[in-house]
Amino acid sequence: MSASGTARKALEAVHELGDRASGHAVSRKLGIEPGYARLLCLDLAKEDYLDFKPSGLFKMTRKGTRTLDGKPSAPGSSPVTAVSFRGRSKQSPGWQVALVGSRGQAAGASFPKPGQEPLCWHAARVDGAGKRRDTGPGGRAAKVLQEGTWPCGFCRGKGERPAGAKCPVCHGTGLIHLSPPVAR
Repeated sequence: MSASGTARKALEAVHELGDRASGHAVSRKLGIEPGYARLLCLDLAKEDYLDFKPSGLFKMTRKGTRTLDGKPSAPGSSPVTAVSFRGRSKQSPGWQVALVGSRGQAAGASFPKPGQEPLCWHAARVDGAGKRRDTGPGGRAAKVLQEGTWPCGFCRGKGERPAGAKCPVCHGTGLIHLSPPVAR
């Protein structure tokens, strides 16, 4: 990612704010959503334009300052050398969703959608009575259902309630359409 467009504006905002540049301060300066401003700053940190401090603040690096062609910064701030971004995702809450399989191994994208970050859903493990169960380490993971049509569990596939009224869940068809994440 090169610092152009909105990313460059975010870089300029961090440059003007100096040592007190947080995701919220950048969002207020640019007039954009705080989550998107934080995502822009994290992407700039991955590319070493910014340094992400454990306190959640962002600071300009030498690469970021060179990109802005030496614009004057806020008083008292000086460019710093970037710290490796690896391992920082454990410290930064939000926007970083890890794909983890049932045994702690990396998993592929379950439902790929163009232009969207890959997500991983953790299905709850339940027994036949619907109570949560914990099998402990190495236990069998719950089966995640694929998208499909299944019999309605509210009316037991009949389409009507015992009093003869139409089922409010399946609207009288006796079938419902389930979209992931659903555990069986």
